Amino acid sequence: MTIQEIVDKILAYHPDIGDRRTCDVIVGADPNRECTGILISIAPTVPIIRKAIEIGANFIFVHEPTFFSGYDDECEWLEGNDVYEEKLALLVDNGITVYRDHDHIHAHRPDGIFHYMMKHLGWLEYLKPQARGWEVVLPPTRLGDLIAHVKERMGLEHIRYIGDPDAIVS
Repeated sequence: MTIQEIVDKILAYHPDIGDRRTCDVIVGADPNRECTGILISIAPTVPIIRKAIEIGANFIFVHEPTFFSGYDDECEWLEGNDVYEEKLALLVDNGITVYRDHDHIHAHRPDGIFHYMMKHLGWLEYLKPQARGWEVVLPPTRLGDLIAHVKERMGLEHIRYIGDPDAIVS
């Protein structure tokens, strides 16, 4: 199966968002090649690209942009920028294609990213029935307990916060 065929299947899964411009684009090598492996990441950082090279994956599926702007297909202004050119060359020279799935996954109701985060945090039951976004009503809890829960569920070592950890929040 080619990378483009995989992207087409992903797009077929998403709701139709019409002809509006999106930031969901393909960057790097030709997507009409056979897929040798898929690496999924939030962002296509250089370490992620190097990991794809190491494991032999030629398709990186991400949510955030490859370069410095929301639109990876408008990078003319970066021509001559060493960081941009080296990162693009790392992709092309190693036959790696990046597909950004941002606007389409956010078009789901509930939002695809939001739904996964709420599920991962164990908070689906706290979504308001009419919610179409970030409306979550948690039972009253200590801020410190909430922080500990998020750290554990998300695998984080640290979270910055402002407030009294003994304060009750909901």
